[in-house]
Amino acid sequence: LTNDSDVSVRRAAASALGAFNDNQGAMQLAVDLAGRDPSPDVKSEALEAITYAHYNGMIDLVLNAYQQHVGSQHNDVRRAIAGRIGSLPPDPRIDGLVQTLLSDRTADVRKRMAWVGCSMSDHPHLASLFRRVAESDPDEDVRAEAVYGMRGFLSAKDAIAFVTDPAKGVLR
Repeated sequence: LTNDSDVSVRRAAASALGAFNDNQGAMQLAVDLAGRDPSPDVKSEALEAITYAHYNGMIDLVLNAYQQHVGSQHNDVRRAIAGRIGSLPPDPRIDGLVQTLLSDRTADVRKRMAWVGCSMSDHPHLASLFRRVAESDPDEDVRAEAVYGMRGFLSAKDAIAFVTDPAKGVLR
């Protein structure tokens, strides 16, 4: 099915591989599919399928695949990585991925990564990246999502102080 001529069949096959996140062979097939399939939809689905393999000892497989594809020419591929990175455990390799995605050339990818900050409380050292985006990204929607994403790093009191600080201009 991963070699079918119909892109929707290949995409469904890529998605189905995620159900086998405890199987090294299935996860490697998803990584291979992300690398060889010409469709950004299939690539995205394959990269999403491997996300939870880290729970089964395959963090290297996941992070290596994400590092390989974070520079993809396809926004949907980069957006898929941004949408899944928040579930990963602390690892120094994540820092570069987050930094790259928060400074992506498209607002849509930056927006997704900024929002995912709400799931990254295990990565408190990244809070300053999200704060920088909340304060200075050129896109208003990205800044708003970064404020939301910062809740993964800030207490309720600190979050309120941040958004109500007139110097930040978050709430006008």
